[in-house]
Amino acid sequence: MRTTLALYVSFLGGESFHVGLLMGALTVSSLLVRPVIGRLIDRYGAQPFFLVAALIAILTPLAHLFNQSLWGAAFVLSGVGIAHGLVQISAAAAFLDLSSGYGSSNMVNLSGLAIISSSSLAPVLAMTLWESRGPTTLYCFLAILGLLGLLTARKFVLSSQKMMSATNPSNRTSDWKALLNKHIIAACIAYLVWATAYGVLISFLPLYGATKGIMNVGVFFTAYAVLTLLVRLQVPSLMRRFGSVFVVTIGLAITALGVISLAKLQTVYGLVFSGMLFGLGSGGVYTPLACQVVEHAPVEYRNTAMGFFMLNIELGQTLGALVMGSISHLLSYPRMFLIAGFLPIIGVFIVLGSTLGRGEKKLSS
Repeated sequence: MRTTLALYVSFLGGESFHVGLLMGALTVSSLLVRPVIGRLIDRYGAQPFFLVAALIAILTPLAHLFNQSLWGAAFVLSGVGIAHGLVQISAAAAFLDLSSGYGSSNMVNLSGLAIISSSSLAPVLAMTLWESRGPTTLYCFLAILGLLGLLTARKFVLSSQKMMSATNPSNRTSDWKALLNKHIIAACIAYLVWATAYGVLISFLPLYGATKGIMNVGVFFTAYAVLTLLVRLQVPSLMRRFGSVFVVTIGLAITALGVISLAKLQTVYGLVFSGMLFGLGSGGVYTPLACQVVEHAPVEYRNTAMGFFMLNIELGQTLGALVMGSISHLLSYPRMFLIAGFLPIIGVFIVLGSTLGRGEKKLSS
């Protein structure tokens, strides 16, 4: 729905200004709900939240069909954001509950793979359906997907009591202050600076490409998605061989090179090359940082910690758009990407400076 938001606003008679406001409604609702849902999952298990997410995923596309106002769109998109946060935290909790049998790094990585696979396919599919069949077909299709998600969750996920069980309150030995562990904080900040750089890309790369005569900047994100998927398939074995600190610092450094290289962009081939660099580095960022959060968070606060960690993707994207947007009149696009490229470098120093991974337990395979 993010991809077709501008088209939907135009369909309702809105302007570009309203696109930003409605995107904000979607993003803020998703951002705020994550840590809250993580805490509730720690207390009550993930089952009710899977069900609520699936129901919202069915109802919100249908609500698009009947809505006729921008205020109504804001309400509907807030529901989309809540469902987005619900399903990602609930899914992460389900994967983590399997980590005792399959290894924490493998399950965290598999959860991330599921997210990036869907986020890579969704924009292309949504735009294709909107342009070829119109909004009615798109929103009906999304409602059907929500229904399929509900049926799948009920059969394969919700039936597993092990995956849906809450932490036993009698076994709670820590309080929320355990989340202030420096390793958890460092992982969250490092993920935030990566996401901020990504927010600059998704906000300004289309405009920058147009100034270079490159209209199809989607090739950057295609190259990014493909390389990220390929790298993530190897990340657990790389972490076991070299350690999580090495993998994430190299990943952030290569990510920085990908963004900085855009300052010299001239052709579509250069755009693809930058996308490949960005994807190559990004593939090594999420899993090591998420594993550090899981390893250092008390088990009774594990999903709460993951909620705080995962909200940084929306927060970073928003910061990237707002900060660079507010000073864009002072900067050329090449300078903007040079500045954005140094953000992942900050993440490298944060990771190293926090001694992230020093003395950590060996990640399970």
